[in-house]
Amino acid sequence: MVSLPLVFFFGVQTIGGFEKLYFYSTVNFSNNVPYSSIALVFLSFFFGETLVPPYVQRLLIGKTIKHTIRGNMASGIISIPFFLMIGLIGVIALVMNPDLNPNLALPYVVLEVMPIGLKGFAIAGMMAIILSSADSFLNAASVSITHDVLTPIMPRLTEVQKLLISKYSTYFVALSGLLFTLSLESAIDILLEAYMFWTPVVLVPFVAGVMGVKRPKEAFLYSAASGIATVTIIRLLSLKHSAYFEISIWGILANFIVFFLYRPMPSFSRKPV
Repeated sequence: MVSLPLVFFFGVQTIGGFEKLYFYSTVNFSNNVPYSSIALVFLSFFFGETLVPPYVQRLLIGKTIKHTIRGNMASGIISIPFFLMIGLIGVIALVMNPDLNPNLALPYVVLEVMPIGLKGFAIAGMMAIILSSADSFLNAASVSITHDVLTPIMPRLTEVQKLLISKYSTYFVALSGLLFTLSLESAIDILLEAYMFWTPVVLVPFVAGVMGVKRPKEAFLYSAASGIATVTIIRLLSLKHSAYFEISIWGILANFIVFFLYRPMPSFSRKPV
């Protein structure tokens, strides 16, 4: 909460002040992005970040419902200026070096504009942000593997065995995530790819369950299968990189339609004579 505003402040001073930042934020750069693509990216992030396991864990550990509501509201309000600053730091990096790899925008600005001493403080702050999110997702993944997958299959597991499984599954997920990250070039692509493992499969039934909507078990199975099938077919037929922005949205739509339109087949069993 301290290091990011400092990076933003020194970056603004480097490019000539807030007037210059406003000018460069509104100028028409050569890389124009269609509004439709922006809308699809927004929807992909909106659905991709909805009720993901680490956020649900944080909501459930509140002492009371009021504490949870206050914490969630405060987090949302505080996030608004920070997200704006992150975007504007990207603009600052673009002004300072138009040929810079977008993935390096934040560390580039930190290294170029921050003075000695504060530079290390800012880097430590950025690492704290990354680790804070990473350990939450790793913990949620290990808990899910242990309790949602293995415990129903092997109900006689002891608490010690569950703890060991959680530890080793954390290592496995972390290593898999590292390999997954190295296989893609853009941070946005990494997130959008990750969302496709979540939103087309679980999101619609999960939200319905939270809202108290009751559906047959088969509705979940068929809707999840339809979401996976839709994503797989679109990926096999897709030739343009921009189509990544659309895949998860179509998968969610297919899941939604099947989940709410599914009706069990009527039974035609004969009555005994």
